[in-house]
Amino acid sequence: MHAGRARITAAAGAAALAAAAALAGGAAHADEGEDPRPCRSDDFRVTEVDRGAAAGTMYVEFGLDRTGDGDPCLMSDRFGVHWTDVPGGDRVGEWARYSEEIRDPWVVPGDGRALLTMARPDPGNFDPGDCGEVLTATGITVYQEFHGDPGVHGELSAPVRVCELEAGAPSMSVSPDG
Repeated sequence: MHAGRARITAAAGAAALAAAAALAGGAAHADEGEDPRPCRSDDFRVTEVDRGAAAGTMYVEFGLDRTGDGDPCLMSDRFGVHWTDVPGGDRVGEWARYSEEIRDPWVVPGDGRALLTMARPDPGNFDPGDCGEVLTATGITVYQEFHGDPGVHGELSAPVRVCELEAGAPSMSVSPDG
């Protein structure tokens, strides 16, 4: 991870945790009367649910389906995502960038889902010097936590071609399902 990306990621994580703490002090509560805990990577299974394309950009939508204990958790829209060479493999291309302003966290029910959309610009949109090598991704890794998180891995239904360099970095957004 580049030092600049690490600072941005850490700052976004701190802002998201502060927003989560503010929201948790409000009306969102777990069944036992306690505030929901922050979501972790192991709370989810990642599955591709849809694909589309417009104006030289491919959109791949993933379901972040809850697994585990069934307790609700508090989802932030700030976490790490990247393509991989195989599911659970090495990073391919750049880390995804956030495509929206920071939103308040929301509660994902124990049997719920969040939707993650990755927007991948076509490598052909870039000068080869700006794109670098065109690489093939067959998976994705999502990191809910910023330190020591092994992430959760998902497989793509078909390979995706991505730029090696920053100019072709994907963008991502996450939202509640429904």
